Amino acid sequence: MMTGQLQVGENEFETRARANIAAIGDPGNFPTYADLSVLYNRQPDTSIEQGEPVTRFLNTNGNVTNDYEQFASDPNTFLGAADPQTGYRVAQAFLNFQGQQGFVFENNQYVFGPVFDPLFVFGLPVTDAYWVNVEVAGEAVPVLFQIFERRVLTYNPANDASFRVEMGNVGQHYYQWRYGDQQPTPTATVQADTTATATVEPTAGTAEPTATTTTAPYPNP
Repeated sequence: MMTGQLQVGENEFETRARANIAAIGDPGNFPTYADLSVLYNRQPDTSIEQGEPVTRFLNTNGNVTNDYEQFASDPNTFLGAADPQTGYRVAQAFLNFQGQQGFVFENNQYVFGPVFDPLFVFGLPVTDAYWVNVEVAGEAVPVLFQIFERRVLTYNPANDASFRVEMGNVGQHYYQWRYGDQQPTPTATVQADTTATATVEPTAGTAEPTATTTTAPYPNP
């Protein structure tokens, strides 16, 4: 959605306009996936080391400044080690979210273990973490976000502790970008007619009739 490359086969892509759909916050507001495309091929920022807070800020004109310090004392904004494959450092709030543990159902029993397989659910980080002002329930608030291969994660310090980290509605956004207002077309199926027809014939040597039944399929709709 950020690149405009719609995958239609194993190695086939269709070029479309980048998704003008809000990736964070209320619908119809900045930033959209198209707005975030300026971050996609940006090289990892090596000016902020592991253990230092995220101070990068994405402005509405697409420019990034490195002086946002409102939450510099919040440990959730501190950066972890650089990802060995992409080089991007992930904010601690997102590392904690990806690594959380709890009771999960596995091998027909409940066990205490990882809630997510981070690589499967989120994928690798494909951008650095940034702050941005977004509309949430009609109010402008600062939100920390980072983009991964399969998810956009956000950290809103104003939320209750259990809801400070959230995943964007990527599936809904993708459907909207790919299909627009088009609704899925139901698939026609063939069903058997369960109404039976009986032919009653006398059985030789008895006074009792026997019945044979046949069934006919519904006509194909």
